Amino acid sequence: MPAVLRMSERILNKVLFINVVLVRDEIR
Repeated sequence: MPAVLRMSERILNKVLFINVVLVRDEIR
């Protein structure tokens, strides 16, 4: 189970990072 949680956490982090980059680009 912990491994699955780590994988999901990595995916969430990637998604959040991508969203932040997109928002920054939109602000520009």
